[in-house]
Amino acid sequence: MVVGINKKNINNDFFIKSFLGNLVKCGNKNKSYILYIRLLEKIKLEYPNKEPNLLLKQAIYKVKPLVNLRIKKVAGISYQLPCPLDEVRATKIAVNWFFNSLKTRNEINLYKKIVGEVLDILNDKGASIQKKNMHEKIALDNRAFLFFLKK
Repeated sequence: MVVGINKKNINNDFFIKSFLGNLVKCGNKNKSYILYIRLLEKIKLEYPNKEPNLLLKQAIYKVKPLVNLRIKKVAGISYQLPCPLDEVRATKIAVNWFFNSLKTRNEINLYKKIVGEVLDILNDKGASIQKKNMHEKIALDNRAFLFFLKK
C-alpha cells in the first residue's frame, strides 16, 4: 500500500475526493478508492524515486484555471467575461479537464492513460494544458468587456 493514503486522508483532502468522484462515474466509491490506490502503485512502480500522490497533485495544479468565463448577453451579443475562481471550483474544473482529456488518448489501459497524461502535463504538452491555455487566451482577449459585469 502507498504510504500516506488511507480513508481518513481521503475525507480531508478535496483533491482526492474530486479525483475519486471522476474516476468512477457510477457512484461506487469503494471501487474508485481501490482504483486510486492501484493507480498510485502503478505510478510508484514506473517512477520509484517520485511520490505518486504529489505527481498527481502537481499535474492538476498546473491545469488549474485562474479565472472562469461567465457568459453575459448584452444587446443580443454574448460575451465571455473572465471572473475570479475560488480554490475548490478551480480544482473541480481542472479535474474535469484532466478526465476529459483522457478520452482522447490512444492507450488501452486506464492506468497508462492517466500516467501518460500526468507526464504530458508535467512536460507542458497534454490536452488539458492546451485547454487551459485556450481558456486563458479567451479570458485575456475578453478582459476589455469587464465593465459589463458591473451593470
